[in-house]
Amino acid sequence: MADGQKWYVAGGSWGSSLSLFYALEYPDAIEGMIVTGISFADMAGVKWLTEEGGASEIMPEWFWPYRDHIPPEKRNNGLAGAYYDIITNGTEEEILEATRLFTIWDTAILYFDVPFDRIREVEEDPALFVPLTKIFFHFVHHYYTDDNR
Repeated sequence: MADGQKWYVAGGSWGSSLSLFYALEYPDAIEGMIVTGISFADMAGVKWLTEEGGASEIMPEWFWPYRDHIPPEKRNNGLAGAYYDIITNGTEEEILEATRLFTIWDTAILYFDVPFDRIREVEEDPALFVPLTKIFFHFVHHYYTDDNR
């Protein structure tokens, strides 16, 4: 970046967290921000999305396949921890299935009217969503803390 050049940073949902992290790390490089559906990158927000008792209460039928993929004995670090382990250490098949289940859950809860065309895209080619899933669980595991609020 050239001296004095500034960026407009934008993000929505957990992408807003990435924008906020960037702005905190490089405040002199920010001209302005556009964030929507703000996520504070805190563990309470992560748990609301990834664990039982939060968003799962709104659309349980979409949550159950995501939850049930992880056997109860592998949930010691929560579902997010178990999915992080699969995404970072699993076989290609395991990564694709975890990506498929998480992305379907995440897509369903994002809308009041579930976008079945988007769900079909995930079902047909979950590999397209692996990079985004890896980024999400990487940030959850390494950067989301209770102190971020």
